[in-house]
Amino acid sequence: MATSTQLLREQQPVPLKLGVEQKIEGLYQPVPLDAGHIDGWKEVPIQENGELLVPIGLGSSYNFLYTSSIYFGERTDSPYIGRGFEGSLVTIFVRESVANQLVEAEKLLPKRHHLILFDAYRSLQVQDSLFTSYIKALSKLHPDWSKEQLLIETQKYVSLPSTENTKPSPHNTGASVDLAIFVLSEADDTHLSELLSQLSTTSGWEQLMIQVLATDLIAHSANLLDFGTQYDYGGAAAALVYYELLNRQRSLSPTEKEALLNRRLLFNVMLQVGLEAYKDEWWHYNARKSQMGAKTAGLPHAEYGAARLSSENIGHERKRRKFLRRVATIQNGFEVTRNISQHLTQALLAFKNTAQATKNIRETSISNAAEIHPTA
Repeated sequence: MATSTQLLREQQPVPLKLGVEQKIEGLYQPVPLDAGHIDGWKEVPIQENGELLVPIGLGSSYNFLYTSSIYFGERTDSPYIGRGFEGSLVTIFVRESVANQLVEAEKLLPKRHHLILFDAYRSLQVQDSLFTSYIKALSKLHPDWSKEQLLIETQKYVSLPSTENTKPSPHNTGASVDLAIFVLSEADDTHLSELLSQLSTTSGWEQLMIQVLATDLIAHSANLLDFGTQYDYGGAAAALVYYELLNRQRSLSPTEKEALLNRRLLFNVMLQVGLEAYKDEWWHYNARKSQMGAKTAGLPHAEYGAARLSSENIGHERKRRKFLRRVATIQNGFEVTRNISQHLTQALLAFKNTAQATKNIRETSISNAAEIHPTA
């Protein structure tokens, strides 16, 4: 028998009236209470299709998608800034078809709303660090729990690191993404669109600096939508339908209702592009070609097993790290080299002026990421 989530995939969206800017059909439908269940996902067989990982964000072909690598500690919104996990990446990598799904999701969002991606492909080294950190903290909170209890609870929030070809860790496949939505003012969104429109007419360092300016604009003025908890919050309130259930028990406060609607928006946008929710984390979505996604969607097999970074991926990551160092140099002591184009000079000067005016890059208002840790 089909679940209500599976039936929702086949139904036409129901229009909801939530305000002038939110009259978008289907995007604020309630999240079905059985959404995101993955029981038995490890038993889904994998028929690997060989699809490659691609970078998204700064310096990539998907340069208009905003990323903030939480575990690397890329930006000030990361609780790990300056002490990222060993083996973590500044680049967000996903399977190519997943990148295209994210592009479609970005297009579906209401005006002035955009995706922010916190994590996707994850090395086993990082997965092991996250798992070990969480289960150690959980054992201190619950010294009376058995090893089995600790493993079950930990795996709600951090999958067991796995080298088994038939049971890879979801993030190690490049088919699981952790993301949220931010919103810009009308003026900032117009400015962002103007910057991004220049990407198709530039190349090389000129194009990269335009991306830097766009990223900087977002970091200055974006506001993360309120989803009720921080990203990586390790407690019951992080569950996808937490507010749907609460709404059935009592009237929600304005803040709770806002979190409810924002979770609905993210869920319905992701579902429309073919990404499946996970019941214990409102921010986690899986491609249907992954084991988790295939299980949730009721498909007979998955097509994504464990993934590896290609030489091109590694090269891109090296460039991203090199660029971070150059940006730091620009922020701390601006110098223009010889033979630099006028366009690039203007972009660098604008970047310098922004940094100086704020005594370095201002801390983004997108700060709702928590250090992964269980709650009492």
